[in-house]
Amino acid sequence: MNPGDIILPINRAILPAGFCGGAQEIGDFIAQNMQVVLPGSISFFITQSSEPTVENRSKVWIKTDSTNGTIVGVFTWSPNYGFWLMNRWMFNGGSPPFSERRIFVGQSTDVPFYDGGESSTVSDVTGPFWVVDPAFADKWPLGVGTTIALPGVTAQEFATGANDPKAIGVYFLKPSGRIFVRGN
Repeated sequence: MNPGDIILPINRAILPAGFCGGAQEIGDFIAQNMQVVLPGSISFFITQSSEPTVENRSKVWIKTDSTNGTIVGVFTWSPNYGFWLMNRWMFNGGSPPFSERRIFVGQSTDVPFYDGGESSTVSDVTGPFWVVDPAFADKWPLGVGTTIALPGVTAQEFATGANDPKAIGVYFLKPSGRIFVRGN
């Protein structure tokens, strides 16, 4: 036995009166009619809006919104980082999509907070999830084709005639390298 092991009681199978059979039939009957009882007080999940207590760090925290009870994340305790964590990129194989860019029309000072990030140094658990990609500064986005053969390659600039398309300023964001959303 190890600390934290759970001992579950087994309800025994009761042979019916007059049961007659060989050793295999008795063994089969017992195996088919025994039950393991999992007490209702045992749970592998904590569903609440506030951070679980230290005693519940072995469970999965289903974090809910405190106003309407909707699920906002599923977190596990990480002793390596000392936080409840959820992988932000779990649908991307667990890593930031470094080839992805997003168009952002807010202020550059808002970028660190976009998508749940924060303004601090980037680590696995701190900082922004996205940063401004300087490779796109003062450049028109143009689809890859005849004029531009590969992504990230710069071509000639447009002329400034009356019928030429107008530019609009946007920020192109790229992943910062942060991986985890903190639940606490």
